[in-house]
Amino acid sequence: MSEFYHITCHVGENEGTKTIPIGARRLICFGYSGRDREEVETHIRQLEPLGIPAPEKVPTIMEVSPWLLTDSMNFRVQGFHTSGEVEFVLIGLPSEDELLVGVGSDHGDLELERIDGAMAKQMGPKVLSKELWKFSDVVDHWDALEMRAWVTVDGKRWLHQFAGVSVLLHPNTLLQLYRERVADSLEGAVIFSGTISCLESLVYPTRFEAELYDPIMKRSISLAYQVEAFDRNH
Repeated sequence: MSEFYHITCHVGENEGTKTIPIGARRLICFGYSGRDREEVETHIRQLEPLGIPAPEKVPTIMEVSPWLLTDSMNFRVQGFHTSGEVEFVLIGLPSEDELLVGVGSDHGDLELERIDGAMAKQMGPKVLSKELWKFSDVVDHWDALEMRAWVTVDGKRWLHQFAGVSVLLHPNTLLQLYRERVADSLEGAVIFSGTISCLESLVYPTRFEAELYDPIMKRSISLAYQVEAFDRNH
């Protein structure tokens, strides 16, 4: 399979940073990927009244077009019912021994998800932070990492999501599932982990911010972007 899309990211090093191109051959979105299966089932039942059907298999794995991967800070979308989701992202490099970690947002159309979940995934950008970490630098204290996201609606900004990465399946588990259900090689794979629960109800923000924080090494990586809906009445 040929490479379809490239973006450039910065990888933190002890001596500073280095810039590398990320070639996405496969762009993968996990869903319902919590470690607590009972909590996942509860979440599925909560979505049913919204018209979102239960998945056939848990966790879900959806492959979308690699050109949806971006680090842009501004988007125009169809419809007014879209939102982001904070996720950690795993990036496979040509060497099977190398794995990078970023923070991302799987921005999707929540109205369309009621009709066709796969199509909804395909309709929104998959945003990746401009800075990445080596997985080997954080694997020993992985469960200490934290994810958070902020939304802005009508000019008001608040914390929308917050949890430790320990509520989601461990990267090694996600990689095993990827190899079992998608492909043997991780080269060119960009894998979005699935998200954490919202602190309150779902909203449709005009600005979305996400952060992955390492309290052990006292550092964080983040992203932020603006969202604008197309005017359909030209």
